[in-house]
Amino acid sequence: MHVDETGIFCENKLHWIRSASTDIYTHYGIHQKRGKEAMDDIGILPDARGRIIHDFWESYARYDHLTNAYCNVHIVRELRSVYQYYHQAWAQNLINLLFHIKQKIETKSISKNSVTRSVHCYNALLQSGFRLNRPNRASPHKRGKVKQSKSRNFLERLRDHHEEVLAFLFDPTVPFTNNIAERDLRMVKVKHKISGTFRSQFRALCYCRIRGYIFTMKKQGVNILTAVSSVFVGNPLSPIPQ
Repeated sequence: MHVDETGIFCENKLHWIRSASTDIYTHYGIHQKRGKEAMDDIGILPDARGRIIHDFWESYARYDHLTNAYCNVHIVRELRSVYQYYHQAWAQNLINLLFHIKQKIETKSISKNSVTRSVHCYNALLQSGFRLNRPNRASPHKRGKVKQSKSRNFLERLRDHHEEVLAFLFDPTVPFTNNIAERDLRMVKVKHKISGTFRSQFRALCYCRIRGYIFTMKKQGVNILTAVSSVFVGNPLSPIPQ
């Protein structure tokens, strides 16, 4: 399941429209909050099983019964920033490695030895990054956690969550990106750009329900006009079960 969220104004307050998507389903929910409380209230993730793919919003990782995978397009964006602003070669080399792995998987030329070598290269590049981004030392006059550089924090995330970053390597059925969720939210962003807001939460909920139904039927190969017409004549077409 691909999950994502985007901010939108409703009743002159910032709300969050959250999508949960598969190849044949799309669900939208809206909530005033962005974190786990909102996900619990919407009700998809608490009952879901399997793997979720997202952009490393930490609230998703709080569902212990789900397995996580990170969108590598977001990882690549951050790596490009490190390379462009700090001119650290390890970041560009890691980009090259990720796309090299992706190509090998797409051409079905990945082997167990290739997986081992790829993990070794991944770890070696991270070590190169750590050598360039030494940890900041604690001051004897200050208490609390020492603030680290963005590059250092990013490296620690790549190290501590390497299984989620390389999930597409360990399990070829895992997509490289979170594109399905981002594509499903694209029209929501267009709607927000045009109208700017929802006047009531009820209308926002209606929009979510209608848009979710249309996208689901479209994914399942049903003509959208036929699907919408079936609702108005009182015999709505139901999405096929997964």
